[in-house]
Parts: sequence; C-alpha cells; structure tokens
Amino acid sequence: MFDVATANLIRSAPPVEGINPEALPQELTRIYAQLVALRLHAADPDAGALRALNLDRLLRMAAVYEAVADTAQELPSRQAAAFVAATAYQIVGRVVTHGGVAGRGMLTANATHPILAAPLLFMIAGQSPDAREAGLRLQGLAADDLVLTALLESIADLSAERFEAILARARRLQLLKSSPDVPFEWQATQALYGLCWSGLVQMAALALDQPVPESAFRRAATAQQTFVMVERLSVSDLQIPGDGGAMTSAFTGPRHLARLLRQVAEGLIGSSLAALPVPAGVNADVWKTWIRNRTKSKPTVWPNHRPAIDDGLLDVGRSAVLVLPTGAGKTTFSELKIAATLAAGRKVIFLVPTLALVDQLSDDLAKSFPDDLGGVIVSADGDLSILASGPELSDIEVMTPERLLAMLSFAEADVSEVGLIVLDECHILSPIGGGSRSVDAMLSLMHAAKRAPTADFLLLSAMLTNGEELAAWLTTLLPGEARYYHEPWKPSRQARGVVVYPQGRLSMLSAYAHSKKRGLKPKKPSLEVPAYALFGLQNNWNKDHPQDTALLKLLPDSVAIGLGTHGPTANANKVSAAIATRTAATNLKTIIFVQQADHACTTAKNLAPNLPEVGNFTVDELTYEQQIVVELGPRGRSLVEPKAGAIPHNGDMRQFPTVRAQAKTHGSGERAIDDGDGAWCAAEQDRLGQRPMDRNAEAGDLNRLGHQTSAPPPKEKKDRKKLEAAKAIDRPNTIWISRRKPPDVSPKASASPVEMMTMTGMILATGPSID
Repeated sequence: MFDVATANLIRSAPPVEGINPEALPQELTRIYAQLVALRLHAADPDAGALRALNLDRLLRMAAVYEAVADTAQELPSRQAAAFVAATAYQIVGRVVTHGGVAGRGMLTANATHPILAAPLLFMIAGQSPDAREAGLRLQGLAADDLVLTALLESIADLSAERFEAILARARRLQLLKSSPDVPFEWQATQALYGLCWSGLVQMAALALDQPVPESAFRRAATAQQTFVMVERLSVSDLQIPGDGGAMTSAFTGPRHLARLLRQVAEGLIGSSLAALPVPAGVNADVWKTWIRNRTKSKPTVWPNHRPAIDDGLLDVGRSAVLVLPTGAGKTTFSELKIAATLAAGRKVIFLVPTLALVDQLSDDLAKSFPDDLGGVIVSADGDLSILASGPELSDIEVMTPERLLAMLSFAEADVSEVGLIVLDECHILSPIGGGSRSVDAMLSLMHAAKRAPTADFLLLSAMLTNGEELAAWLTTLLPGEARYYHEPWKPSRQARGVVVYPQGRLSMLSAYAHSKKRGLKPKKPSLEVPAYALFGLQNNWNKDHPQDTALLKLLPDSVAIGLGTHGPTANANKVSAAIATRTAATNLKTIIFVQQADHACTTAKNLAPNLPEVGNFTVDELTYEQQIVVELGPRGRSLVEPKAGAIPHNGDMRQFPTVRAQAKTHGSGERAIDDGDGAWCAAEQDRLGQRPMDRNAEAGDLNRLGHQTSAPPPKEKKDRKKLEAAKAIDRPNTIWISRRKPPDVSPKASASPVEMMTMTGMILATGPSID
C-alpha cells in the first residue's frame, strides 16, 4: 500500500511496546485489506468480531503514535509517528460506515475527534496529499455555535489547502466572539477554540503572503505563539479553600488541537510555495506575481519536488530528466519551471505524444497561466499547413514531437526566444516505448537543441528506467549539464492484490477440458468457484517472502469463471462486474479497468441493471450533460447514460462525454482532476488483479490513442500497439461504478463513497504483477 519512500518513513517511527516499526507497513496494509474484505461479508457474524479486533488494534496504534508525535523532539521521529497515527485513523475512517458524523461532537472541552486529528497529523508528517483526502470527511460539518463551526470549516479548508477560503471567512466573521449567554465553562471553551481559529487564520495569511484579517479574538505576533497561548490558558492550577488542597483545571480539547496546529504551522513555513526563493535569472516581480496567484489553488510544495527545487532546477540554464510515479505531480513541477522561464522573458514549447493530450494539457496550462496574468498566451495549434509561413510562437506552445520536427524542418519558425522545451512521457524516445515514433521524438529534440541553443530542457516520465543514461545523452546536446532526479514517493496509497481461486477446482476444470479434447464425454463441472484476493503487503511482489502477502476470502458468494479449450479462463470482465456489484452494494465506489475500449461500454451496459440509478446532479454535471446534447444530439447518442449506476470511459470517447464521466465518478464536477490529486486513492481503492487462467492468451489492445482512416502497415501497427500498451498503464480504459444518493444539504453537494479499483493482471513465473 505504500511506496518505498513512505514505507521507510513509517519504519523510522520510534518503537513502542507491542509494535515493531520494521513490520508496520505490512501490518497496516494487512489490516486495511482485511477490513475491506470483511466489509463485503457484512452478514457474517464471525466477520464482525474480526473487524472489531482490527479496529481496536488500529485505534490503539493511532493513540500511541499520536502521543509520540506530540512529545518527540526530533523532526524525523515526529513526522514518522504522526504519519503512522494519521494512517491508522484514516483506515478506520475509510472502512467504517458512519450514519453521519455530527459536527457537534468534533470539538468539546475535553477532546477533539480523531477524524479531525487525522488531516492535521498528515500535515505534521509533511504529507499534504494525504491530508487533503483525510479532510474530505470534514466537509459540510457544523457545530452548535458559530465559533466552532468557523473553526471546523477552516480546518477542512486547511487540509484541502483552500487558504483563500479561510481568509474570506475570517473577513466575514471578524466581529465573531464567544457568547456571554452560555455557561461559563462553555464560554471558556468557545474562547479557547476561537483563539485556535485566530491562529489558523494567521497561518493561512502567512502561507499566502497576505495581511491577517482583523479578529475579535486576541492573538500573538505569530500563529505559533497564538497556539502556545492556548496551551497555557487551557491548564491552570486551582487552590481549594481550607484544607481542600490543590487541583488542576484543564480544557484538554482546545489544548490538544492547539498543539497539533502549532506543529502544522511550524511545518508550513518550510513547505509554503510563497516562501520559495526567486530562481536565478528571472524577473522577481513577474515571478512573485505568478506565485501569489498560484498559491490560491496550490499553496504548498510537495516533498518529492523539494530535492530538485533545492538543487536549483528552477534557475535559468538548468536542464534535467525528472522521473516521478504516476500522480506524483510531474505537470505541477513543470509549471514551476515554465513560470520561471516566462519570468525570464522567454517562451516555452511543451511536447506531448498525442493530440488528445495536446488538447488536455493546453486547457490545464491555460488555467495555470491565465491571459489576464501577464498576458500569457497558450497555443495548441495542430494545423501544419500554416507552418509554411513561419508562424510566430506563442508564450506557451503545446504540440506533438512530430509537429515540432515539421516546424523546424520545413518552416522558418523563429525559436531563438524559446527558453524551455518540455517533453512529457519521454520514454517514447525508446523504441520500446515509442515504436517508430521514437526516431521523430529524438530528432525533434536534437534539432531543437541546435536551433535554440540557450533553451533549457525538462524531460518527464513515470516509466523511465535508465534516466541517468538519458540525462547523460541530453548533456551532449546542451552547453551545460542535464541532471537526473528520481523520487519514488507517491501521493497515493494502493493496496494491490490479485484474484485467485482454489487449485483443486481449477485442476478439475483442466481435467474436464483435457478429457473433452480426447473425445470423451465427462460430466461438466460447475464454473462457480470461490474467489480469494492475494494482497501484497510490500511495494513489490517477492515470491521468496510469502509472509509479505495476505490471502483473504473476497466475496461471500462464488463467481463464474470461463472455460476454454485448454482449461479454465479468467472471464475477467464478468468476474470484475460481480465484484463491482458487491462492492457497490456496500457503498464502495468501484473502478474496473478493462483491456479493450469496447469492453468498457459493454461491461458498463451489463452492470447498470444491477445497480440503482444515481441521485441529483451537480451544477457542473448538468452543464456537461447539456454540452453532450449540443454536440451529439438527444439522449441515446452518447455512451454516458445520465442516471446509470455504471458508466464507461475510454480514450476514444469525445471530449464532453469523457469529462462528464470523470465528473460523475468523482461525485462532483468541481473537484480537480489532474496528476496532483488523489492521495488516498490509496486507502480508498484496492487494486485487485484478475488472474488469467489461459497464459497463452494475448492481452490485446489496452487503449486506442487515435482514429485511423485506413489500416496501417503491419510493422507500424505493431509499433503503435507497443506505444498504446505503454500509454494504457497511465490511462487505461475504465468503467465507473457510482452509488451516489441525493444530496442532503444542497444541489451542489454529492456523496463521495470509498472507491475500490479492480484491474486485470497476469501471474508470471515470479509471482503476480499488474505492471
């Protein structure tokens, strides 16, 4: 469930009685996998008992490590302990179905709720993506009074990095103070929590480099000092008259929250985007203007971006090969380098391998670099016919390597003002990753380096294995050295598994198929077999360490596998549909990955009758629905059925149905969908590989990346399939299963249940793999 970097962070937690930090990553993964599987067996009384034992273990672990995080003197130990505690709380929150968490119980005089502590502990650990996901459970909560409600909403915004919302709320409620019409104890509780809120507002203002709004609550010069004030005021010694002795009065709830927020404030100073130094060679005013705008949506720097930033990669004249896992913020980091280039008065060319990505990326960059912020123009013109006239480049040009090669080869395009060339998915430079296109991609870089000798180069990939060699090759094209950066940290937590079946049942089916081939007429055995999930407890599978796996009964009922000429077959789509039906019944959101584009449509169509229709749509979803009608015509022309419980999504779908499908599965069209979101698709998405029984069967096309009007030559078709297979790892065909209920509060609100991801995979000689 944890990448190598995160697993090492967990193992660095201080040892405590009854817990071995070295085995903690495996234990947390095992408990989570067990709890998810047990949720699918809700009617089993034994399952309920085992579930209670696991939850008790997690809550005890969380309490112990939260205390360690509160008292640890050294930052690494504090961060590790905070991450373990937050993870334990997060797993509990993901697998326990609450009928609704009341906001009034979140903050009391005596305690703060673990759901409230989880995102703050993740922030203390320096893991803002995890904090964002943990904070989702705080959305929409309200307390009995306005002071506590403002604090709850501000903590939810803090975890989601919506610092602008925190300041806007503070400006609206600057006269808010504790009520004199309540008992004294509650007045004191309100006042202490009000001070916590005031310090939180100071923290947000510092992160955005903005003035602190006025407040009726007292506060110190800094957020940290304000939180220390709360700690001091929360505890007092009282002398009882006569011989009563002495006693201590303590408001432990506000004190606990203040100590958590103080540690968050200390960490935020180092991770704030506004605190980044101005890169060398750029206009400081232009850079700071963009940074101030950027902090409104992404105010912090992820930990995996720090090494490259601290090494000076944002400076003009620095080039690099950057390898980060999928979802780890490659595009986010490239936007920082783009901003530095634009601030130096230079232009940018961003290369992506497909026209579909050209459209997608140009839209994303247009949002990050709006034309009202310095007049930046983002262009994604794919018409090669205009190149003959020698077009002038826009500030940011998004194109394919082939278009750049054509522009440099057949036109007199002036690229002397280009200061940065970014190549995303740079593994296409390899014949294995890019096929015949690898030559064009390489030539485009070589030609660009010659025509724009002062430009920096940034090559991005999630799949590259020889980044050092590529950086060395790139250095031969440039006047300076190209560095190589590889950070394995991922913002997602994925419990990965493969569906397996009892060997005896499979042997029986194999014997039947063999007998039938010999001309015999044996009795056909049942194809219904029990399904188990074999989860890997480490980041990678290791067949020599069976203790790093967990075999769990996946479903209470058997599933129907297939039977071919040579024996049992996976029947992957139908088995996945059976799993999805069960998980959806337990309010788990499910994503099925299929191997061919048309399978996404047929599987979704077959699943839909087994699932209830969804509830009300959000405003954005209704907008997408109207756009589909405008582009494709009345209902029935689109693959996305508006109220179906299962909808398809693949690369061949047109833009509006694709965006509509994405918005629907995420529960709200207002949630950002990019490579910087989704920390706990970890704990909310199990990856279950469906084991194919016919090892001789071909995988087939994983994704079709474009349309063609005629069949390509055999070699070109083979090369294209290699590229498509590689690309499908990052963008496979999917089916989204939704169990959303009508919103309780407003038409814009929609439920976001836990997700579970199922994938098709293979068992190789060395063990299961879903690579």
